[in-house]
Amino acid sequence: MKILKWGSVVVITFAAACVVIFTFIQPEFSGTNAPLKFFKYTTAPFPIYIFVAAAFGIGLCIGLAATAYYYVVGLTGIRGKKKEIKKLTESISSIESELDKYRTTAEKNNNKKGGSSGENSGDKRGPSK
Repeated sequence: MKILKWGSVVVITFAAACVVIFTFIQPEFSGTNAPLKFFKYTTAPFPIYIFVAAAFGIGLCIGLAATAYYYVVGLTGIRGKKKEIKKLTESISSIESELDKYRTTAEKNNNKKGGSSGENSGDKRGPSK
């Protein structure tokens, strides 16, 4: 499925590049210079393909900036989650060590109660609190 997906992307990109190339080699576009009018500002006359290339470049820069922003934000979020995981792991390990301490204490109390002296040998209630 990935091969089909990437193959279609390559074919579409190649077709778009062919359209752009064959459009701009036409005599109407290669020798035509036009100024860009933006509100009251007018640029010097440039070939039309320069405007298309500039628009492409500006769009590419905006896209790369947005991608870099979300990449940095994502890394910051991951770093925060790693710190939170570390704190939770430390909390779990401290709780487990406390639980082990209580288990060993309870086992010692059980061993003392069920020893050879016969004290509380009939008591099956377990350790008292």
